[in-house]
Amino acid sequence: MHLPAFRPQRARLRQRGLIDAAAIRHHDDVAAGNAAAIGKLYAPNARFIAPNAPPVVGRAAIQAHLQSLLDQGLCSFALSQSSLTSDGKLAVGYGTYSQAVCQAGATRQGGGYYVLVYQRQRDGSMKIRYDIFNALPPPTS
Repeated sequence: MHLPAFRPQRARLRQRGLIDAAAIRHHDDVAAGNAAAIGKLYAPNARFIAPNAPPVVGRAAIQAHLQSLLDQGLCSFALSQSSLTSDGKLAVGYGTYSQAVCQAGATRQGGGYYVLVYQRQRDGSMKIRYDIFNALPPPTS
């Protein structure tokens, strides 16, 4: 028996699965140093909005920016999503992130809060349209 009332819920669950899979790919691709693969998670007209910097606009520019971060030692990255809201065309994820930069035998940990806005593409996939985050200051000792 098919219950139409559950159709939107199934669509939201499927969409959440796509977004969760993208977060896992992001983590794995940073570990592999694969900026090209990370870049594919972004929509062609995406905006990467980092603290204290002008927005990076477009998938190619974002990919180049991510490559520069990897070249500077970004070696680990993980998202911990606190909430996800979706209407089927757009989804907004909010949570915390952690990252590590590995240079000269030392590892610096960091992290902060993020908001990711995903937009459904013509092929049905969900791509990051806006990547907005802040960085928390390192803990004081």
